[in-house]
Amino acid sequence: MSSAVQLALALIKKYRLEGPPGVYQLYRIARSEGIILTRFPFKGRVKGRYVRTGDGIALLTVKKGLSRPELKHMLAYGLGQHCLNVTSGIYVHGLTGGGEEENAAEDFAALLLLPPETGSAGTKFQKIHEVADAFHIPAPLVRRRFNLEERLAKHEHVVQENAPFPAGARPAAGRL
Repeated sequence: MSSAVQLALALIKKYRLEGPPGVYQLYRIARSEGIILTRFPFKGRVKGRYVRTGDGIALLTVKKGLSRPELKHMLAYGLGQHCLNVTSGIYVHGLTGGGEEENAAEDFAALLLLPPETGSAGTKFQKIHEVADAFHIPAPLVRRRFNLEERLAKHEHVVQENAPFPAGARPAAGRL
């Protein structure tokens, strides 16, 4: 199991997340983890910036005016960078996702925003956008979450109680 998945599962357990966290819950988690949160009117495609100083101060700045799904994504992505001990990172829409640290932070965010306990067996969504709309999460992140599920199932033997979101299962209603 990758370190991003292990760290996300540990955070989910620590904060007892039983469904997709809402914006305020993500804010509380970030503050509890020692991250200073700010907003800034970034120009262009920059949506967020995470910095950890040499003396251990962690700062996550997100773009003002983000939609609810984008804000949840940036908060979860910043938490991922923080938990993965990244010293500095920037999220640029359409350009981020090529490096190992960015991919790990995205996996962390996808798992945090759709925790394993979210699924309820037997009921299926027809499309990824239905999950995205139901829980206010960007569709590419939902797709990443389902792909993460498939990668884990193919390459690693995961204990069922820690298994990520069941493939095709409909998430149970949670606090948004």
